Amino acid sequence: MEYFNSLPITEKRKFLWTNGRYVLTTDFYGSKVKLFSLNASFVEVYYHPVEKKVMRISVANDGDLKKHLHGVTIPI
Repeated sequence: MEYFNSLPITEKRKFLWTNGRYVLTTDFYGSKVKLFSLNASFVEVYYHPVEKKVMRISVANDGDLKKHLHGVTIPI
């Protein structure tokens, strides 16, 4: 993920859209946070709907993933 982290935000977006897999979207303090799986990691895309732009794209750590737990369903 070092390569991914070193990219500018526009290149991260292109790389993620091409190579990542969308998982879910979470509302988080007025932003939409889209979670993607990329290789063996998860990546968050923070989108601000009022400004209509991507604010941040970053690799998620364990703490970051907690905000998405309510959206995860496990079929039985």
